[in-house]
Amino acid sequence: MKVSNSELNQVVLPLSREPKKQELLPIEQIQLLSEKIDKDEVNGWKDVYVRAIGDSGLFESEVADALEMDKGQLSKTLSAANLQTRRIEEFCRIVGNQIVLQVFNYRMGFEMKPMQTKLEKRLAEAEAEKEAMQQKYEHALEVLKAVNK
Repeated sequence: MKVSNSELNQVVLPLSREPKKQELLPIEQIQLLSEKIDKDEVNGWKDVYVRAIGDSGLFESEVADALEMDKGQLSKTLSAANLQTRRIEEFCRIVGNQIVLQVFNYRMGFEMKPMQTKLEKRLAEAEAEKEAMQQKYEHALEVLKAVNK
C-alpha cells in the first residue's frame, strides 16, 4: 500500500525547551553578515537564518516543528531566503533572538536597540533630575563660600 505525502498528517509538537535568550548582536557582527549578503544574496541570507538558529541553541528540526513545517521545507525556505514576511516575527520569537531583523535593519541604514520600559524611562528621568539638583547644590555651595569670604 502506497501512501502519498498529502495523506500524511504531520504532528506539530511545541518546543520541548526554551531557546537561549540573547542580547542584540554587536554591530560589527551584523556588518559581517550583511557583507555576506552583498557577496551572495541567497546564501548570505541563509547564513543569517542559520546563525539565528545556531545562536538559539535549538535544532533546525525544533524550529521547523514550531513553524509547523517539516525540516526539509524549512531548509528549502532558508536556502531560497524566502521565509514569508508574516513568519519572520514568529521565527524570531521561536529562536529567541532578532538577528534576522538586525541584519535587515542594518541593510536599510538603521540600528536596532531595545526600547526602554516605563520603569527604565522613569529611572533615566530621575537620574537626570538628580544630576540637575546636584549641579544646583554645588552652585549654591560656591555662592555661600564666596559670600563668607
